[in-house]
Amino acid sequence: MSLHGQECYVSLCFRARNIYQHRRVVMSQNQNKPGEIATAKQQAIKLCQRGSFEEARGLLQELRQSGGKDAESCFMLGSICGQLQDFDNAVMYCQEAIELQPGSPQVHFGLGKALVQTGKLSEAEASFNKTLQLRPGFLPAVLELAKIHCNLGKLEEAEREFKQLLESESESLEAFMGLGRIYQAWDKLELAINYFRKALDINPQLGDAHCHLGRIYLNQAQMDE
Repeated sequence: MSLHGQECYVSLCFRARNIYQHRRVVMSQNQNKPGEIATAKQQAIKLCQRGSFEEARGLLQELRQSGGKDAESCFMLGSICGQLQDFDNAVMYCQEAIELQPGSPQVHFGLGKALVQTGKLSEAEASFNKTLQLRPGFLPAVLELAKIHCNLGKLEEAEREFKQLLESESESLEAFMGLGRIYQAWDKLELAINYFRKALDINPQLGDAHCHLGRIYLNQAQMDE
């Protein structure tokens, strides 16, 4: 073999060795990645428990940049952004989590909550309906739907959902107030008074219930004059 040929052969050997070592490093990193992801998520949880939401968000975002992206970390980022009132990014991260884990009712519920904060009530309604499809009878989703339906003027649906809540939670303050408002809107004042009073039995200092009752009593007094 000529001197030039020997040099080319040695050069190729060095290149092959470097490629092999690089692949070993990458394989080693990939093998460790699940453990690194789990550790980072645990650290983020501890930071959130201390109220250090910005630090937790930064940690999980660094994890994403290094390729450590899974449904749970995306959902955690969405929840953290919600705590920081960064609702547009909360929606984005929850949507990413759903792409990775479409069968999780928790993620659909989180997306619905974030969508409510951005004012996208129809989209939020769809998310809460999906939550209930995946987890029938999940009361937090039932409550959120009832509130959305009140805001959208779908009072018959809201009435049904508030009553569903009361079947499981007989002392639900939000259900009492919701039904009171619905019956007041329908001019079923005795029913409205009954539910507002039930709300006050739970919380005698609830100003909203006192205001609604005051308006009802004032209107009744004016009609009697």
